[in-house]
Amino acid sequence: MSTKEAIPYTGCILISNPFLDDPYFSRTVVLLLAHNQEGSFGVILNQKTNYEISFSQTEKSPHLPIWFGGPVQPEDAFVFVHKASFITDAQPIFDGWYHGGTEEQLMKLLPKKILNAANTRVFKGYSGWESEQLQGEINNQQWIVTPAKDEYLAFHHSDLWQHIINDIGGNLSVVAKAAEKIKLN
Repeated sequence: MSTKEAIPYTGCILISNPFLDDPYFSRTVVLLLAHNQEGSFGVILNQKTNYEISFSQTEKSPHLPIWFGGPVQPEDAFVFVHKASFITDAQPIFDGWYHGGTEEQLMKLLPKKILNAANTRVFKGYSGWESEQLQGEINNQQWIVTPAKDEYLAFHHSDLWQHIINDIGGNLSVVAKAAEKIKLN
């Protein structure tokens, strides 16, 4: 299937086109948390912030890194992606991963070590598209759609974009090795 024919779906990965020149989405990997007639929303998987969330001042208290989920409500919205199906209002994404829940639920489960950095991601903000907007961007070849893999959520490095491009292979893997500002070369 060509990129132009790709259809986004809940649980897919969106990889920004290597030539996308956008301050928020250049060389990003987005996990699509929901996609329906009303629109789409997801979180950026490869933009870690310098902040952590913790519920105690002690060294032994669990800490989770906070990731930049996208430009929509970055100051207000916390989005939780986790492997805890029992959390109230948890929505399935793919292969045992869910999103949803509250800060209060996270605060209760984190000290009990039920949730940790291996099975939980905390995002500030999210990425959103209105109805048909994302499909239009895919048709314009701004995004590449590929299935999500468990390893992509476990991959905590900024070079996740290059890793996935290499997984896809073909001509894109050559581009992934190029300088980030390829248009300037």
